[in-house]
Amino acid sequence: PDGRNVAFYSERDGGGIYTMTALGANVRRVVSLASGILYTFSLSWSRDGSIVYTGFNPAGVKQVYRVSAGGGEPTCLSCDGPRKEGRAGELSPSGQFLAYLSGQVGPRAMLFVKDLSSGHVTDVLNQADWPHWSADGRRLTFISDRDGQQDLWELEIDARTGSALGQPRRLTSALAATTFALSPD
Repeated sequence: PDGRNVAFYSERDGGGIYTMTALGANVRRVVSLASGILYTFSLSWSRDGSIVYTGFNPAGVKQVYRVSAGGGEPTCLSCDGPRKEGRAGELSPSGQFLAYLSGQVGPRAMLFVKDLSSGHVTDVLNQADWPHWSADGRRLTFISDRDGQQDLWELEIDARTGSALGQPRRLTSALAATTFALSPD
């Protein structure tokens, strides 16, 4: 989150998430993961310096996890809710909410927001992929094909409850987006 380190997935030494300095030094495995999971893999830094990623639980179901950048035991963020699986998770800037998707791959997944303090999960909308929080935590930007072509959409989120405020708004037209990143500002 401060630009000094990179987190990445590699299949070296059996597979896992690794960190290194931005210049490539001090490579170390943070958590072991089974190889071959790239088709549903996601990885992001949270503002507190932890890493949020998609992995498989012991039963082989996709879930969203958080682990300290220094390593340790990962915590499943999507396991204890009413949803059976999750992927592509990202923490809000405040760290209060987790935006994540149902297990379907592509822009037809269901978008959820989980309040991490209460455990309450809100079904926000369907037909979404790759959710990212705005810097102020008041909007989610995501890919959707809700009007035909895969474009970027934005939805206001209630900062107290994690619920959607209004309807999503299309940001691009005929972009055919498959993934994207937002700048910190």
